[in-house]
Amino acid sequence: MAMRLITGGIYLAKLAIEQRRREIEQELRRLVSKEMRPARSAYWWYQLFARRIMRDGELRAQAMRFVDVFPALKNPEGINRHIKEYFAAGPHSSSLLFRGIVGAGRFPVAKHAMALMAGAAVGAMAGHFTIPAEPPKIIKSVKDIRRRGAEYSFDILGEQVLSEEEADIYKQKYLKSIGLLRGFNCPVNLSLKLSSLYSQFDPLAKEATRREVAKRLKEIARPVKDSGGSLTIDMEQFYLRGLIWEIAKELLSEEEFAGFANFGIAHQAYLCDSEIFLEEIIQAAKERRASFWVRLVKGAYWDYEAIAAGQKNWPIPVYTAREQTDASFERNADIALENYPRVKTAIGSHNLSSVAYVMAKQEFLGLPKNAVEFQTLYGLGTPLIRPLKEMGYPVRVYVGTGNTLEGMSYLARRLLENTSQMSSAFFVEQGRIRR
Repeated sequence: MAMRLITGGIYLAKLAIEQRRREIEQELRRLVSKEMRPARSAYWWYQLFARRIMRDGELRAQAMRFVDVFPALKNPEGINRHIKEYFAAGPHSSSLLFRGIVGAGRFPVAKHAMALMAGAAVGAMAGHFTIPAEPPKIIKSVKDIRRRGAEYSFDILGEQVLSEEEADIYKQKYLKSIGLLRGFNCPVNLSLKLSSLYSQFDPLAKEATRREVAKRLKEIARPVKDSGGSLTIDMEQFYLRGLIWEIAKELLSEEEFAGFANFGIAHQAYLCDSEIFLEEIIQAAKERRASFWVRLVKGAYWDYEAIAAGQKNWPIPVYTAREQTDASFERNADIALENYPRVKTAIGSHNLSSVAYVMAKQEFLGLPKNAVEFQTLYGLGTPLIRPLKEMGYPVRVYVGTGNTLEGMSYLARRLLENTSQMSSAFFVEQGRIRR
């Protein structure tokens, strides 16, 4: 009898949360649609591109992969060859636009013109979603974001480094950014990829990696902590996760950083073992003096994880259907919110249904609105900022900063994340928001 009552209570709670989610999502749709009118948002222009590729999964994947590979293309011949390879096949190839684009590569003058136009288009897109690593532009973006009532977190763009010289350069970029922000009395809020702090970052060389990364990580974390700022560690690819987490735990276990409450760790819901790993994170939070943040995201390396596992004949570590990832995201949100205040939850999603679910769950648990922070991507999540603020929630904008080439790679990964089967952003067409 008692078990039936418990089961019935859980069922009724889920019904109540789901009903509230639908109400909140409807309100979000209404508010976001206002933000995406052409007169109010540059994001509208991005929609023209995104709406087109959203209708064609093959075109979407090919376009983003072309953006990702573009920085490595050195001449017009290479650019046009890749245009042909990526866009000459598929349902879209019969349209006059794509037939013209592919066909133009046969003529020398047109070939050079196409290469220039491709470079300009990709560079312009990257520039809309990232910020150049130039002090005046960084400070201007900080002021613009804070003027909207939001906070920010800067990620200096770059992937795994190939030499110790590159690793030191990457570290120095962070230290200079910290000095720049402090010099203008701006909060120091940073996101960091540990694999960029050591050229031999490898789980098979665990001790050397931990030792070398820890030295550089402390040099960055110390001034961030002392300034009252925040530092979030990105989780990157699955095979690096265990080592990244060990290094993060070691930092937090040291007396100097034991009270560092504005430390955060990214957590990827598309991983099949994400709930188990989140419980491990929460246990670590319970064992330390101060709480820390969990940035819950769906995941940005789906293609890589699937391909890498297939090549090695290993089980794919990520969910293979969007619905599975969405459900995992909600279960992970449940776990994180139910462990407030030992962990504080940051939600990194533009999916209106997912955002609404978190709000509904937060209300059901009776938590204050500042128990959860919603994070958007610079340029991609702009239409969400004002609605979230109007609803009383803290908002933080995740900003990638770097040169154009780094911005292109970042753009490809972000757009693949937000337009793939794994995680949909929102798009408005004739007054409706599609997920």
